Amino acid sequence: EKVVMLFIYWECQKNARRAAQTYAHRFPNREHPAHSFIHNLERNFITYGSFSKRVDNQQRRRSDALGEEFEEQLLTYVRVNPRASTRHVSRELGIYHTAVCISLYSL
Repeated sequence: EKVVMLFIYWECQKNARRAAQTYAHRFPNREHPAHSFIHNLERNFITYGSFSKRVDNQQRRRSDALGEEFEEQLLTYVRVNPRASTRHVSRELGIYHTAVCISLYSL
């Protein structure tokens, strides 16, 4: 479906609002995307080579190695900054937000 949206966007001379209307008209039984969604499809496709953003390799490697060292680092950070949000913790430690949530939930 995303490929079809992108083709319609190009067919409409990169006019996202018109592309969203055209998509809704051609496919009335499908979910209709917002115009910003269609615009972001092309931007992500050009920037990342896919329809979604990718996490850089360094962050992926760091978050895949979830072990004792990671949990110790996470707990130390949370003890020092007890009011920090899980998103803030993930940015500071360079790991996935979901990894932080799962680790804290399992403790």
